[in-house]
Amino acid sequence: MQMKDILFPECILTHVKAESKEEALGRLFEALNAAGKVKPSFYEAILEREKNYPTGLELGEWNAAIPHVTPDHVVTSAMGVAVLDTPVTFQRMDNKAETVEVKVIFNIALDANGKHLDILQEIMGVVANADVMRRLVRAETSEQIIKILKQEGE
Repeated sequence: MQMKDILFPECILTHVKAESKEEALGRLFEALNAAGKVKPSFYEAILEREKNYPTGLELGEWNAAIPHVTPDHVVTSAMGVAVLDTPVTFQRMDNKAETVEVKVIFNIALDANGKHLDILQEIMGVVANADVMRRLVRAETSEQIIKILKQEGE
């Protein structure tokens, strides 16, 4: 399984307006849930996991977060992506005592067949590339975001 296999336009949000990470994650949950990709327990599980294992990454110009949960909260593998109009605060993955202002959220929802480490490795390649992040932040549609991510995954 590759990142390109879990990208669906209905799970990708551009120009998201959110006041907090909880609100941003709630929007992603709503999209993933409406698409039939996750169980109702997914949202609370994401919030709980973020408390214990934060996922904010300080990357420079456009910081990202990669929240995810165990497969028991997932119906079928997908990845929600949210590009925020205004960044929201996440605790940092490398030091949860510190925070980072996140502009792009990659919300991984993998079922039992999902290859968690493979997907994470692909996402890390995306977030480490400032040009790709710039293109994602400037994308106007979910289709544009999918095209960018699929190009990077090849």
